[in-house]
Amino acid sequence: MTREQVAVLAVVIAMVNGMFSPSLPLFFFANAPAWYPSLLPFHPEFIIYLSRIAAATMTLVLSGIPAALYERFARPDPESSVSSWIWTIAALALSWEALDGFITALTTRG
Repeated sequence: MTREQVAVLAVVIAMVNGMFSPSLPLFFFANAPAWYPSLLPFHPEFIIYLSRIAAATMTLVLSGIPAALYERFARPDPESSVSSWIWTIAALALSWEALDGFITALTTRG
């Protein structure tokens, strides 16, 4: 796989974490008054939507830290896809609990 394909895989994993993360109510719903923009109406639909986007974005940002450290200290070849794989594996590690909910949603019928 190319670097771009692996990076897209990391984004997809982060999106799954944003949709199915079991820690979503704890971190985002409880703290919504702190991060929610005051110009939007305070409706549960907006809070759910924006908290899922925030969870996916936070997964991408946090999983990029090991890849950035690798690129900083190892100085790999610019064509190497190792840092993209590190990013994807870190996103997978952060999304491990959410993947269970995703697989359950895929296999549940009805």
